[in-house]
Amino acid sequence: MIVSSRSWSGEGSISPDLTTHRDGIGKNCGSGTDRQPRASTRRVLSRSLASIAGGSIAPAPMIPLGDSEAARRLSPVNSILIAANLAIFGLQLRWGGPWLLSSFALVPERVSHAQWSQPGIALAALVTLVSSLFIHAGLAHLLGNMLYLWVFGPAVEGRLGHARFLIFYLAAGVCACLATVAMAPLSPVPVIGASGAIAGVLGGYFVLYPGGRIGTVLPTPIILRRVEVPAIVYLLIWFGLQLYFGISSGASGPLRGGVAWWAHVGGFLFGIAAAPLVANPVKLRRSPAKRRAIRRRQ
Repeated sequence: MIVSSRSWSGEGSISPDLTTHRDGIGKNCGSGTDRQPRASTRRVLSRSLASIAGGSIAPAPMIPLGDSEAARRLSPVNSILIAANLAIFGLQLRWGGPWLLSSFALVPERVSHAQWSQPGIALAALVTLVSSLFIHAGLAHLLGNMLYLWVFGPAVEGRLGHARFLIFYLAAGVCACLATVAMAPLSPVPVIGASGAIAGVLGGYFVLYPGGRIGTVLPTPIILRRVEVPAIVYLLIWFGLQLYFGISSGASGPLRGGVAWWAHVGGFLFGIAAAPLVANPVKLRRSPAKRRAIRRRQ
């Protein structure tokens, strides 16, 4: 997830350089004393086409290439989510502009100041908790996020089932957005990107497949080297980096823009907590010797 500090041109992703551009700009909510925050939001939005930090969900030196647990790489719902993000990005390139952020990006102050005396405006603010998940700041932001979803999504979908995986993915994204709002409720900075939802998928993978292995590329002084890393180690390193940078950014970090670290933290923790509750039970595989013994008894 990316948070734009000045203007909107790109977003953060779940990969190496996560940025806090979860841009969400919509109609102003509130009245009277809320005019100044609304004016601030308009200024941020009007300049957001100029520069938006880009980010991704992964540490730059650790590029995932595959995993040991997915039964098939092209699982249905995961593939549809990737295709939807790619298609929406194509629409952004064709018809995108400030109106896109104004309508579909998440702006924390719009959510925290939602007033149900104006239900239309309040509902529009809540819709951005989902719509912002499908907007990206640039090609690098998009591809970084989709790479992680492509690697980690199929195995999690296999354990949750298709419908539950879709609900799980969207719920993780909403929780990631709410974590961003909780850390910076007065921020007028737009936030966009799928990395919060994908962080939930990583959390689900962490708890469902602790014995899995992740194929990754590590840079060496001479060449890039492909190695296999235990999933639990890979994801602990990833989460540790998100937590460290979230804490080190300080209280004003979410207000300045950049990577939405706390969205990643919130999404990951949601995945750890929710995935075991909705996962299908593991079917234990019998060894050939046990199968032969069962057939003889029958």
